[in-house]
Amino acid sequence: MILRPLKTKQKKNVDKTIKDLEKNKTIYGYHTLINWDKTNHDVCTAVIQVNAKPERDYGYDRIAKKIYNFPEVDTMYLLAGNYEFLLIVKGKTMVEVAKFVNSRLAVIEGIERTATMYVLKQYKNMGRLVEDDNKDAAEKIIGNSIMDFEKIVNPVVKDIPPSGIRKFF
Repeated sequence: MILRPLKTKQKKNVDKTIKDLEKNKTIYGYHTLINWDKTNHDVCTAVIQVNAKPERDYGYDRIAKKIYNFPEVDTMYLLAGNYEFLLIVKGKTMVEVAKFVNSRLAVIEGIERTATMYVLKQYKNMGRLVEDDNKDAAEKIIGNSIMDFEKIVNPVVKDIPPSGIRKFF
């Protein structure tokens, strides 16, 4: 199917619909996806699981508000499962993130436990694959090592008579 450019009337209709959706907060933001490995900025991303005790009459909402107001907290979810909250936290270094968890997050009244995991590599973000210039480096190294191994070992092994064990396999 060949896509045709929108006619002026159609374009105005689309623009109006988007503006209406933005106004009523159905669309409440836009994101830029950044591959931080291709920049000169240091970014450490951590996924933090948080156990918290709900408050009478408020549930988890007041604790959540204390947490999500920190600028380090990029994303926050209330979960059903072993932990109440899942946070995506960003800092410049692992030490910076650890200090945030120890001195600001874990001390909030109602938080019982945290578990921090640091992101080593991102493969996909918001449905888009993250491009990696070295994506096949490990596979190439392993593949070349196997080929080199076979070149060296195969000529030697082919001249060895099979043993009882080799016959079994």
